[in-house]
Amino acid sequence: MVLRSLGDTRLQSYASGFYGYGCYDAPIWIVGRQAEVATDPQEIVRRVAAWHKRGERELEDLWEFHQVIAIDGSHGPETRIRASWGRYTRLLLHARGIPCPRPAFAACACPSSYQVM
Repeated sequence: MVLRSLGDTRLQSYASGFYGYGCYDAPIWIVGRQAEVATDPQEIVRRVAAWHKRGERELEDLWEFHQVIAIDGSHGPETRIRASWGRYTRLLLHARGIPCPRPAFAACACPSSYQVM
C-alpha cells in the first residue's frame, strides 16, 4: 500500500501536527473544516513528504506549499473562487468597507492594492 511508505509515525505526526495554512500573527483567522481533503493515496504521500521536508510546520504558506506538491490553478486571475472561501473573502472585504457585489466578485477578490489577511 502506498501510504505504508510514509510510516505510521510520520502520518500520525502530519495528522496531529499540521493545522492548515496561514500565520499565527494574522489579524484575522478563519477556522473551519478543510473543504478539499486529499483522498488519493499518492497525493497524501506527496503532502506528508513535502510537509516533512519543509520542517513539519503547524501552519504553512498556501501558495508555497502548493508549489511544492505541484497543485496548479489555485492562484491567479483565472482561479475558480471556491464557494466557502469566496463567502469569507466577501465578508472580510465588506468589513473593510470595500464594495464587492456578487457579479463583480471575481474582479475584486484579489486586487493587488491590498491583502485580505
